[in-house]
Amino acid sequence: MEALNTQLLQFFDKLLWISIQSSVLIILIVLVQKVLRDRLGIRWHYFLWGLLLIRLAIPWLPESKISIFNLVPRSIQQGRIIESLSQSRSVRGIGFYLYAESEDVQETQQEAVSQSVFIKFISFLPSIWLVGIVIMAGYVCVRNITMWLTVKRERPITDQEILDLLEDCKMEMGVQTIIGVVVSDRIKSPALFGFVRPRLLLPQGLLETYSLEELRYVFIHELAHLKQRDIYFGWLMALLQIAHWFNPLMWFAFGRMRADRELACDGLAISMMDADEPPRYGQTIVNILENFSQVQYVPSVAGILEDKSQIERRIKMIADYKKTSRTRWAGAMLLLAVLACVVLTNAYVAKADFTFGTPTNLGPTVNSSAGDDMPSISADGLELYFGSNRPGGSGNLDLWVTTRDTKDDEWGPP
Repeated sequence: MEALNTQLLQFFDKLLWISIQSSVLIILIVLVQKVLRDRLGIRWHYFLWGLLLIRLAIPWLPESKISIFNLVPRSIQQGRIIESLSQSRSVRGIGFYLYAESEDVQETQQEAVSQSVFIKFISFLPSIWLVGIVIMAGYVCVRNITMWLTVKRERPITDQEILDLLEDCKMEMGVQTIIGVVVSDRIKSPALFGFVRPRLLLPQGLLETYSLEELRYVFIHELAHLKQRDIYFGWLMALLQIAHWFNPLMWFAFGRMRADRELACDGLAISMMDADEPPRYGQTIVNILENFSQVQYVPSVAGILEDKSQIERRIKMIADYKKTSRTRWAGAMLLLAVLACVVLTNAYVAKADFTFGTPTNLGPTVNSSAGDDMPSISADGLELYFGSNRPGGSGNLDLWVTTRDTKDDEWGPP
């Protein structure tokens, strides 16, 4: 049991470090979107979030000297956040006992108790995280099963005019996947459901209320979701959000990502239309917003009204939409590559490149006339630990360390 707890603690430690890295990436993405709001193509706003998905989904990434995470302390880089917190408090507690003769005994005991409570709380965090995982995973599963049962109970429509319109839209969007159309009074807004056997979900009354031209815009938007494989990414986002439920920045990021996904779909849909169609497409979205409610978020569903608060931004984008020029496309690709080099890499760790030979006196800075023994050098060759009873310590055999910036520099004072 103790071994299992230790493994869980180590795993949660590494997850915390990935979450911290991802939080830095979220801030960078939002800043880039703010600074380059109009200069960056609307679909690139969505593509930038792909960096976050990669960072969260792939825990092992290459090291780089230009990684932004070189600025982070090495103990945190190596996934020892909880361990560092526990040790820092424990070591400080040792000081109270060492100097208890000069301190008030009662205050020392109270400090020791508070440290013990803190360490127990820190060690209990992985268990709290695991409980949150179970609750959120259960909630997502129940929501998706409920939606699946709702869709399963309804028979796909056989209206040939509607099916012909859907086939025309599929040809226009370059989609070959077989898609069924389901109408239900339990569906609140048009949406795409599933990825194995996708279905186009339509609320009751939509077919009777809207013209074929307006239905065409609805179909094109949902086919854009299918073309972008948004259901797959929706499930990936859900799994990653469950794993990092404790980080509020993740909730913000995934909400922003889903809003940008709708804008990207609008951009893809408009790119397939004639020059005079975008205004009518935007008007259709407004009409749907007025007559139908927003779909509650489910990973297996990609709707047309994901976030009502973003509707003004969507309409403005549709009105001002321009195809991305080759120059802007190349600039966006370069920006994405630079960000990937900075944030999709881990901090560089110097590797030891030496062999042990004849014992060498390191000079008066390190060696002393006292009893210096048990030397141990770090893996990167930049830290040398040894035991010594030299003056200046706490007495008896103390642990000393001397460091150097590179393997070519001299060792510093211990």
